[in-house]
Amino acid sequence: MRSLHVLGAALRVAAVAADATYKSRPDLAPPRLNITTSHEGAREKGYLFVAPFSGYADEQAHGPAQPGAYILRDDGDLVWSGFAYFGGWAANFQAARWHGEDVLFSFEGRHNGPHGHGHGHHTLLDRRYQTVRELRAGGHLLSDKHEFIILDEKTALIQIYQPVPLDLTPYGGTAEQTWIVNAIFQGSSPRRTPARSLSADSDRTGPGHRRRAVRVE
Repeated sequence: MRSLHVLGAALRVAAVAADATYKSRPDLAPPRLNITTSHEGAREKGYLFVAPFSGYADEQAHGPAQPGAYILRDDGDLVWSGFAYFGGWAANFQAARWHGEDVLFSFEGRHNGPHGHGHGHHTLLDRRYQTVRELRAGGHLLSDKHEFIILDEKTALIQIYQPVPLDLTPYGGTAEQTWIVNAIFQGSSPRRTPARSLSADSDRTGPGHRRRAVRVE
């Protein structure tokens, strides 16, 4: 039993292996940009907000050693490591304004690689990198990783990929193909109004939800 515990610990260490890039934080292994061509004057100076991850099933042999949210200078040097700040899988990491305050936000949840979308929610951090808000989709739905935009500093536009059963034979599908991913967008202003939903469907979903019909050619 002791050998199993030791093996488990070794596997966990390998999964987050540090590379001692920075003496003050030898536990970190931030991604390194491979800048092959520098376009001085053609790019804007500033920070880069990235959340790299492996696109392969074998994440140990491909991708960053510590996937997560990072702030980098435009020359590739590390400003801030968000490794382990967001639970699960992080994506769509950006800076924004929320009710007059500077914030960082990121998707966190699970990555559905075979179908190309995510299942989770979005988390906002303040200037001290402390969580100030978790924004979740309404109607017990799960937010997707792709689109999340804060409008007028108080309304969040959330994208959701919701699977629904549908007969696809009129569109050339087989009898075994009985599901389609419904694209839903919700506008959420949590301090004032409940979430509202727009979907590629003509049905109404109840109070606080509106749907718009979309023609499929």
